[in-house]
Amino acid sequence: MMFYNRIFKNKHKVFFSFFLIFLFNCSLNAAWHKVTVGENGQTFYIDKDQIDETEKYVYFWELVDYSKPDEYGDLSARIFIQGDCKQFRFQWLYVSYHKEAMGADQSKVVKASELVSGWQNPYSNSTAKSVLEYVCNNVGLML
Repeated sequence: MMFYNRIFKNKHKVFFSFFLIFLFNCSLNAAWHKVTVGENGQTFYIDKDQIDETEKYVYFWELVDYSKPDEYGDLSARIFIQGDCKQFRFQWLYVSYHKEAMGADQSKVVKASELVSGWQNPYSNSTAKSVLEYVCNNVGLML
């Protein structure tokens, strides 16, 4: 039984690794559509062609292109987001930070930290609200 458990755990890790590689490769080949620009100059994009819709949620990649390097030297970030158009909320699932603009370099995709991975309701007049509205309007789930 211990042998079976070890094999199962290893298969789970392998599957998860392939899933992350798949997510990363999908975002590399993205056709980014500009959605909005924040007050700080950050530009927000969505890969409109890769919005995935289920009965209850939408899943999508967001690219944030920074106007200047952040404190870690990153110029952009890609975020895989789960959105709930009916309750108008979202949560980050995975994220990668990039040293090049528009996420042009390769970077490891990691699970979003607990600080940002819970459900959030976007503030009015926020970039998050603009992004979620854009996604929900492009899949027909907006109420």
